[in-house]
Amino acid sequence: MNRRLATLFASLLIITLPAICQTPQPKFPKPGTRVGLAEWKPTQQEVMASYWSLEPGWNTELEIRNNLAERQLTVTPVLRTAAGREVVLPDVVLASEEVTSINLQQAVAQAAPELVNRMGSFGSAAVRFGGLNDRNVFAAAMVYREGHPIDFHFDGYDAASNDGYFSGIEGIWWLPAGTSTDYLIVSNPYRKPVTGSLALTSASGPSKQVKLALGPLQTARIDIREALGNSTGGDMGGVTLTFPGNEGISASEIVFDEVTGLAAIMKLFERDKDESIATHVLRAPMIALRQPDAALAYPKDTVLSPRLFLRNAGITSLQVSLGIDWRSPNSTGTYKYPAFNLSSNQLRAVDLGVLQDSGAIPKDANWGNVTLSYTGTSADLVPVAVSYDSKQRYGLQSPFTEGTNRMFKGGMWHVDSTHNSLITTGNGGSETTKAQVSLFYNGGKSQYRLEKVLAPGQQLLLDVGQLIRNQLPDSDGNVIPPETIMGSYELRDLDHPAVGLLYEGKLTIDKTYGHASYGCGTCCGYYNPKLNPNPFNGPPSIYNQDSYVAQEQCGGYWDDFTGSAYSWQSTNTAVATLPNSVLYTVAVGSASGNAQNVLQDTHPAPRCPTRAMQGNQPVTVCPTPKTEVTNGAGVSSGAPLSSAFNQAISDPSNDSFDGKEVEEQSGGPGTNTCYWNGNPYGIQQYPTVSGGTWTVAGNDVAGQHNHWGYDNVGYSDPTGTIAGLIRQNGPPNGVSIPCTGSMFQIMVVKCSDTTNVAYTSDTLTFTVNATQSVTNCRNGVCQTISGH
Repeated sequence: MNRRLATLFASLLIITLPAICQTPQPKFPKPGTRVGLAEWKPTQQEVMASYWSLEPGWNTELEIRNNLAERQLTVTPVLRTAAGREVVLPDVVLASEEVTSINLQQAVAQAAPELVNRMGSFGSAAVRFGGLNDRNVFAAAMVYREGHPIDFHFDGYDAASNDGYFSGIEGIWWLPAGTSTDYLIVSNPYRKPVTGSLALTSASGPSKQVKLALGPLQTARIDIREALGNSTGGDMGGVTLTFPGNEGISASEIVFDEVTGLAAIMKLFERDKDESIATHVLRAPMIALRQPDAALAYPKDTVLSPRLFLRNAGITSLQVSLGIDWRSPNSTGTYKYPAFNLSSNQLRAVDLGVLQDSGAIPKDANWGNVTLSYTGTSADLVPVAVSYDSKQRYGLQSPFTEGTNRMFKGGMWHVDSTHNSLITTGNGGSETTKAQVSLFYNGGKSQYRLEKVLAPGQQLLLDVGQLIRNQLPDSDGNVIPPETIMGSYELRDLDHPAVGLLYEGKLTIDKTYGHASYGCGTCCGYYNPKLNPNPFNGPPSIYNQDSYVAQEQCGGYWDDFTGSAYSWQSTNTAVATLPNSVLYTVAVGSASGNAQNVLQDTHPAPRCPTRAMQGNQPVTVCPTPKTEVTNGAGVSSGAPLSSAFNQAISDPSNDSFDGKEVEEQSGGPGTNTCYWNGNPYGIQQYPTVSGGTWTVAGNDVAGQHNHWGYDNVGYSDPTGTIAGLIRQNGPPNGVSIPCTGSMFQIMVVKCSDTTNVAYTSDTLTFTVNATQSVTNCRNGVCQTISGH
């Protein structure tokens, strides 16, 4: 056989058979179903935590987790000093879902020993890696005072990607005692200088203005007491940061007291640029009430004072609604606090302990999930929750966050003789949903999974230490081995995969010092929505079932949302229509298909706001031959037993196919009655075509409009002797003469580099006749060659 050999690449093959020209019945996966990993084309990514410290008496643990599904990741931790100098630490390799912790005092002692135990040794920390998205990694810095119940959790995110999103940052400063320290930490994630200003206000006293100038990658740490000087005017006031360039600056605020052991994070709130007035709902899900939960391991006589600090940072009065969902060891309930007004720049403290003293909330209630709502713009209301005893020795916080999400990837949980972790999630929506909590351990290889249906407002509180100690089985009957001391976690809304209803929180309890530090997970949104196949290339008059997919931000995979997509349409209905998820090609030309889905987005980081996302699909409808006429073209060059065939192709529109490529593909294994077992001539029992490719009006038929060829059919023996050998040696081996070989050929025209359209199928035959001749046929057109 003389067949032109071509490499056959994997491609989309559209077969224009009658069955495909009928509208299929759509059967969609459940929205949010994973349909495949995203193509691994990594780019440089970075997440940054705003603060680390190795000053005398201080240390920092850097937590890093690989959020990717089914892929190992290499990350590079980098410390940036206050002056912007970068110190690169050794690479860390993490398996999927694995979390690790780096003791910076030990790591920096090797990389830059001059930074250890030195005043002014602080700055921001970054984690660099090659990935698909910055949230392929969760990172956080745990800064703590050695030998004291003082530690702080700083979440990492890609602050630089927020460039242009925010117009300012609002907060509250707090100096509860003369020995208290309040630090405002401002880090520049850019490799360019940034300028801004800080305004400090108080209930009584003038506003204090501080100019800020940060060089590339620099960190400023402002001592609020020093900045206020003699204008303190009380123990609490307002913090306003503004940057004229609307840069995505990373800012944090901490309050601590080395005398009492107080440690508090004063959460800051960004102002969204060009935002419209809307209703905002903020939650603090784990506020410890007067009687501490036994899981906190505080002394039995500990009584906490749970309070809310509220500041109106807007320019108009705000009406604030406040609700407390409380939990006691035996019951749950809700208390609606009377709505109240806050005038502009007003500060107010709400004492939740008084509500327990009065019986509005039961005295034995341990936990409160506080919800605040107001109408205005983001950061108009600045809330901070604190819950400490009278000496500020024991206590904890629960930061307020806005919105609910479909999934959270959390950092490290700890369980050992001196540590425990409490993880919570709740339903912040108006309908029932099923929540899934997954605890990963054993280097990310093992998983403990709990599912629970949550009614609106219902909350799940998971005591990790208790479930390990008591060997409580999960939803699959598995238990965590009792020697397990750490891992990572994930929260997922199983019933609302596009826009979730869950909120979250985690406390890590240090029983040695009687302190609980709060840590947040990172939400996971979607990006790169598209319609598949993408692009679409095909002939006229066919139907195709499209799908809407979006790339999941944390895990690096595609989820299907075809079933929830809406507003399907085509930009050019003369070429293709898309009234629903079924695409129909009308005529040759170009169009774009698109559809919408409401999903949770990825920015501004670290939020996942709800947005309508449009998935697009470039559509090219290609001319496709409807008929092919085969003509004999004599004996093939250099192969005396092979015949050449010249094909003419056409369609009803008389389109030109000149310059396009046509290719043969195998229609399956053929047959050959000339074959016998053990023949020495290479005669195949199941011959197949070899995958030739031709250019229309090129090759052997150059200049012949809408012709392609030659397609050579027959034995490729250049000596022309194999036919005689078959006649001579075949019959003794059971071969009957004449004998015939057949091959099945599918002809495709290339619509694009990735799409072939099949337009016809043929049977090719080659016969050794009893007389001195061979006959070769293509699509019923035969040529006989005599003399062989």
